[in-house]
Amino acid sequence: MKRSAIIVGIAALLIVGAMNSGARAAVQPGTTATWVGGASGEWNAANAWQRASDNTIGDAATILGSTQGSNGANSSPTSGANIIIGGGSTVEYYAPANGDMRVKQGSNLIIRDGATLVQETDVTYTENAWTQMDPSNLILDGGTYRRTGASPGGDGGGLLLLGSWRSDDNFAHIPAPAKINVLITNGGSLQNEGDLWFGAGDDTPQ
Repeated sequence: MKRSAIIVGIAALLIVGAMNSGARAAVQPGTTATWVGGASGEWNAANAWQRASDNTIGDAATILGSTQGSNGANSSPTSGANIIIGGGSTVEYYAPANGDMRVKQGSNLIIRDGATLVQETDVTYTENAWTQMDPSNLILDGGTYRRTGASPGGDGGGLLLLGSWRSDDNFAHIPAPAKINVLITNGGSLQNEGDLWFGAGDDTPQ
């Protein structure tokens, strides 16, 4: 795999799908999960997430239905999740233990107010970690999304795939075509060590 490193920090819209009245800005996922795990913590830590509908606090598997992002969120109407990290918190997603991170269509991943989501790979994970990033909206509003690490094969931090082969998996709830909006504003940034792809094979979103 080709190694690359990118840092994106713009007070504007990085467009994978246009953010307009016809975009997915108004997606209403079945589950809203907000990080309440303190100033720093691991994605799958106990009592780290709070569900908005009933204020239940639990781990990612309990609140989101999965330890790997929103992959297990099956609530109607969108079979997606609204994932919010804010308050200056730093949340670590440790790929060697958790596996690939997957955020599905119908979901909003929002990192704001000085918060950071770090996806880390280390030399113990020989195949590295791929991120299947297929949300309807990825919003970095003064927040940072950082992927870092290396594998023994020199694969960098693994592949960040915006519009993966899974981007059509939720078409029963969110009709085709898949659209991914990426908003980076108020000093937010996307930092990636490893490859960055826009689309994969026949599952390429707008």
